[in-house]
Amino acid sequence: MSRLVGTFGGALLLSATVGCAEPPDDRPTLRVLAPRALQPVLEPVVVTWEAAHGARVQVGFDAPDRLLRQANGGTRADLFVSADPRWMDALVADGHVDGTTRRVLAFDPLVFLAPPGRQPVRDPRDLVVRVAGPIGIVSDDSPEGRLTHDALEETQVWDALADRLQVHRSGAQLRASLERGEAEAAVGLQSTSLLAYDTLSTHPFTPDQAYGSTIEVAPVVGTAPDTETLRQALLDTLADSPDARAAWSRAGMHTLRGPEPPPADGGPPTGPPPHGDAPPGHGAGRPDAPAHPPTRPGLPPDSDGSR
Repeated sequence: MSRLVGTFGGALLLSATVGCAEPPDDRPTLRVLAPRALQPVLEPVVVTWEAAHGARVQVGFDAPDRLLRQANGGTRADLFVSADPRWMDALVADGHVDGTTRRVLAFDPLVFLAPPGRQPVRDPRDLVVRVAGPIGIVSDDSPEGRLTHDALEETQVWDALADRLQVHRSGAQLRASLERGEAEAAVGLQSTSLLAYDTLSTHPFTPDQAYGSTIEVAPVVGTAPDTETLRQALLDTLADSPDARAAWSRAGMHTLRGPEPPPADGGPPTGPPPHGDAPPGHGAGRPDAPAHPPTRPGLPPDSDGSR
């Protein structure tokens, strides 16, 4: 008996159970590349899909920058899942993904957070005029921190808050700081605050939830023709099935509203319109010109794998 214990970047890492011979598995196999942070959502959905379709799915979970290197290095994959549109943009630019085939799976909005017993603010400007104490955010070293930084700059409150920002290495540290009363307010992704819903209050960063992380899936160019039908079935399951929607919701993400993917003509995505003008489900979810430029156009800097 063997099991997948690592990614399939270059070679599968298998662990063998001594004394247990397993017959060859001749079921058709699909391979997926996905960010490690999405493993709790994707794994149970994939297991259910495998049982229903009589096929195997091998998912390589890894940090986003390493996933991109695998795709560029020739690692075989049928689907690519991204939690930052700029990674998918890079695959489109490199010819590994057809831009017209990418689909939004879920949207993880930025939210305001407040300590137990306090109501969260409802507008970025309220952080300036209503919050006098420290304000928690996650470090720019993580995708969540970069999203927060960009959103605060886009809403023109970053400079006014800079001397009161309390920077944390992770969403867990941010939550702990609020629970201990060390911060008066915070801004972070909704999914990272989900485990603290019983003790923390949250409110969307903007009424139209234009700021946050968009999770996408797209088929990789050049898949084997004999698995095309299965690949499409798996893609449809991840995008539309009740099981997948329930899994995204449990993880604190929205599946029925969120930014749309960039235009298929390869042009730059449209940035969020002025607040209040965007209908539900629209907006780019990220500024056109990030405060921290990627290493090359459309590509985020190396991340810690959390997004």
